[in-house]
Amino acid sequence: SGVVAGPTSYLSQLIESMGLSNAMDQFQTAYPQVSPESVLRAQPDWVILLTEATHPVTQRPGWSQLKAVIDLIPDDVPVLLDAKRGDVGHTSSFYARAAFEELGADAITANPYLGSDGLEPFFAYEERHTFVLCRTSNEGAKELQDLVVGEGRTLYEHVALLANGWNTR
Repeated sequence: SGVVAGPTSYLSQLIESMGLSNAMDQFQTAYPQVSPESVLRAQPDWVILLTEATHPVTQRPGWSQLKAVIDLIPDDVPVLLDAKRGDVGHTSSFYARAAFEELGADAITANPYLGSDGLEPFFAYEERHTFVLCRTSNEGAKELQDLVVGEGRTLYEHVALLANGWNTR
């Protein structure tokens, strides 16, 4: 089983802010556990898969199951891996290749805090999408991401401006 974004979760709010509906809004808790088959039976517009941030990804337990679930998703339903990947360039290349070539994901979330060179391997896949992590929803995020870094901007706002500049493809 896996965890999905229920109606009271931050992810559900994010989904709705994009004009989409949350296929898992029938649950009463923020993050209910359901089977991958239940998610697919709900025929969602998007499927967001969360993965652990460990290396190497393809050797982790559950990799083949993740690939099997993605293979069940219809081609017209985009797959976003909420993986928050980001590392030095050569390691990010491995993560990008695993996400886009091996898993066949359409998009991934990426961590920009190692700089643009750590994101370039994701950007190189021009037919795929990279969502750059700017602000996270966890309580401790404010310890770093809300710091004012210049011109009255918080760190996450500065990262968002950088990400907009990187958005050239």
